[in-house]
Amino acid sequence: MRRKIDAYLDNWKNKSKNCLIVYGARQVGKSYSIDEYIEKNFDNHIKIDFSKDYDAIGVFESFKGIGDLYNKLSLYGIKEGENSVIFFDEIQELYSYRDGKIEKDKNYYLGTTDLISLSKALAQDGKYRCIFSGSLLGVTLNSVLFNPTGYMDMYQMMPMDFEEYLWANNVGEQAIKMIEDCFDKKVPVNEGVHNMMNKLFNEYVIIGGMPKAVKTYVETKNMYEVSMVQEGIINYYKADIIKYAPKDDRLLISEIYDSVSSELNDINKRFVRTHLDIKNIKNLDLTDKFLWLVDSGVALPVYNITEPKFPLKNSEDRKVLKLFDSDSGLLSYKLLGTIGRIKFLSGEIEVNFGANFENIVAQELYAHGLGELHYYNSKKKGEVDFVIDLFTTIIPIEVKSGKSGENKRFNHNALNNLMTTYENLDMAYVLSKDNLSIDGKIINLPIYMIMFIRKN
Repeated sequence: MRRKIDAYLDNWKNKSKNCLIVYGARQVGKSYSIDEYIEKNFDNHIKIDFSKDYDAIGVFESFKGIGDLYNKLSLYGIKEGENSVIFFDEIQELYSYRDGKIEKDKNYYLGTTDLISLSKALAQDGKYRCIFSGSLLGVTLNSVLFNPTGYMDMYQMMPMDFEEYLWANNVGEQAIKMIEDCFDKKVPVNEGVHNMMNKLFNEYVIIGGMPKAVKTYVETKNMYEVSMVQEGIINYYKADIIKYAPKDDRLLISEIYDSVSSELNDINKRFVRTHLDIKNIKNLDLTDKFLWLVDSGVALPVYNITEPKFPLKNSEDRKVLKLFDSDSGLLSYKLLGTIGRIKFLSGEIEVNFGANFENIVAQELYAHGLGELHYYNSKKKGEVDFVIDLFTTIIPIEVKSGKSGENKRFNHNALNNLMTTYENLDMAYVLSKDNLSIDGKIINLPIYMIMFIRKN
């Protein structure tokens, strides 16, 4: 399936001499996309998968220098040259192994260096192109002291965004461009097209963006098979917590991960620590536990701000956050199950999609390069779902999962209060199932147009 990383890899191959790290949660399609690209675009290539080749871990665990690395690579018969690439996959397994050795003896690797730290020399020599990929890199590279600036390009791969989902469903570029023109000109979409896009977006919220789940649904339309795929991914994530999380934190991190769906479905959608089934929870610092899930790529944080002014980080309160699932399909499976999703897609039942819609918006904004996300909450003014920094322009965003009222308007008092109070806010978005309309500074967008709110 076509992914946006394909264009990025083209640009990296043709314009950069650096090594490349592709990182992200499990099952988002990293290995598949890189394998496909390498096969089509490099004459000579080898893949070293540390999750399948245990001997490779012993070979590449440490080096005396770049010459030692080249000697070990000669075991694999790779030719030198710009059209030769080495793909080191699942490198978290290598660094987890190293961490185990360091935990037993902190001087174990004294006088040697590690694979990633040699990226500078690899890039400077130019003997091979080099790609690293892995999951949980945010939590397994803690022992590595390296600065990638100048010699390492980094690409975070997310689940498929809505535009990629449209590609998987064979929606043509012309149709997407037609809708984007409506977004740019701020005019309504043709009603038939609008209804079709809403249908596809509802599917996307339910199926999510995990490539195997999308492929299964596109080919079979069988929700039971999709659910089996998603249950397998969730079990992978739980197993990773047991394997990679600090021993003393595993129970609490597992409890937090299991609670993401129920907390999002709660009326305030914020984590309430007393909801967790852990003794003495009030006395525990959960910050590093949340961050473990974020660094592993399975959760997306949205932090509270006290003022919608650039830069947003200046008014950020990191102690107050919403925690979203990295993939809306996994969330919908946990909330609705297989039967509930089948009945929803067939129109048999109505579902309050508040949590799902907010999750998908967070997911899309992260995938589109908006960086750390924020929301606004004030006892006097109310709560606004998201506040983004789009090239220094601050834009509040409200997400509405239901239908507008008789006057074709949504109730968004908190958003109105915010727009009235802060003169620096020139516009706001309300995302819903309704077609595009403008009400003063507030632009009502059909929610599928979230695919055009982006930095990358």
